[in-house]
Amino acid sequence: MTSATLEYKYPVDPSVAWGRGVDEVQRALQLSLTRLLELNQLDIEIPVRETISPEELSEGLNLMIPDQPQELSDIIDHLEQIMVKTPTTSSRRFFNQLFSGRDPAGLAGDLFAAFGNQSIYTYKVAAPIVLIEEILIQKMGALAGFSNDGGRCGGIFTPGGSLSNLAAMLCARDQLNPKWRDQGSLRGRIYTSAESHYSVKKGAGIIGLGRDHVVSVPVNERGQLDPEALQAYIERDLAEGHQPMMVIATAGTTVRGTFDPFVEIADVCERYTLWFHIDGAFGGTALLSPVLADNMRGCERSDSLTWDAHKAMGVPLTCSVLLTKDAKACERSLSESASYLFQADSDLLNPGTRSLQCGRRNDALKLWGAWQFHGDQGWSRRLERQRNLALALAEEVNLRSRFKLCEPPPYLNVCFEVLAEEGQNLIDHEELCYQLQLSQEALVGYASFSGAQTKNETVIRAAVINPECTLEDIKRLLDSIEKLAAQV
Repeated sequence: MTSATLEYKYPVDPSVAWGRGVDEVQRALQLSLTRLLELNQLDIEIPVRETISPEELSEGLNLMIPDQPQELSDIIDHLEQIMVKTPTTSSRRFFNQLFSGRDPAGLAGDLFAAFGNQSIYTYKVAAPIVLIEEILIQKMGALAGFSNDGGRCGGIFTPGGSLSNLAAMLCARDQLNPKWRDQGSLRGRIYTSAESHYSVKKGAGIIGLGRDHVVSVPVNERGQLDPEALQAYIERDLAEGHQPMMVIATAGTTVRGTFDPFVEIADVCERYTLWFHIDGAFGGTALLSPVLADNMRGCERSDSLTWDAHKAMGVPLTCSVLLTKDAKACERSLSESASYLFQADSDLLNPGTRSLQCGRRNDALKLWGAWQFHGDQGWSRRLERQRNLALALAEEVNLRSRFKLCEPPPYLNVCFEVLAEEGQNLIDHEELCYQLQLSQEALVGYASFSGAQTKNETVIRAAVINPECTLEDIKRLLDSIEKLAAQV
């Protein structure tokens, strides 16, 4: 019997090794690491990048996709040029978001994760990473008080706090009515503070509950959710035929850094059998410090907690964890049968059975590496140092007559106003922040502030997150603002 000759349909011979693959990896790593070291030095020399219009960037960087293959060295040159023009979030002058800086071991873990390129849905393809995820979830769950009795808590890594909050909503939905996952027809209500993260309303829209079913509960003068108002809203909704589903409290609000009164909120949730979730994307890290952990008092009575390691812990983006007191909560709400994927091992070793995602990046390795580097005590000292810097910034604001502190900072955010002239009118904070960026002195944001003592619609919010910052950097920030205030 004569075998038929295989005729290739396309002019690419598969018997010849692919020349633009694995053979180029070593060169790519060598070239990239050299450029990354240069970029790390650039953050010291030019801590705030030049502000460039989108039109100038598009023209100067040539961002269009080419028709023909490009040389690897040229691509890495191009990547470096792009990063030079990209705002850096790791310099000591970046106060704009709730993340900043570079953690050495976290960065190394991220590089190894990208190199390994595993998808973390089964033990079969991820092996030790699955074990690392479980160790981290149990460690963080124990800190939150979810597994102090020796039992196992539940949880999953997600690409950001918004997705962790979304997963918690699904868990709460299915506790209230297990049929809703299959039958739909949501009629529940979610209660959260007027200063909660926008992901709460977004998530309500995604799960089909409807954004109109998110009840915004008033806050007190410190920006904390009012438990008495919460109970009144629940009673009103019950009388009108609604089904209260969950309460989402916040640990470290985005603008003020406020912690809601978790003990009192837990009392209300237990009274009405509601799922109690804490969005601790920012403030959950307070659990690492014996000094700051009191802010999280009552957390152990919640059903779930969002905790972003990429915020106050400084782990590279993104690295968020949803923790659940019930070890099976995520599986009940998110598990699906997939015989082509889950072919071996128990569900405990297959985190894809309790994840929002199928394909999922290895975000645990960088957190594990950073925790090895710092240890529990190192994390505590790091966080307490940042808290002292925030207090130092607040004190420096109080010492300068051109500034007005909005309130003593509850956490790592410092909100303040600037006067156009000493003791006189307020200036445009939005314009001031823009001019500060143009001057390449610092990157800091503005936000609405609901405190009774503020006179302007917006205030300056400086997030003191980068552990590289010193008192000198804090004073330089205020010096720069004072100098620009006379011109705005």
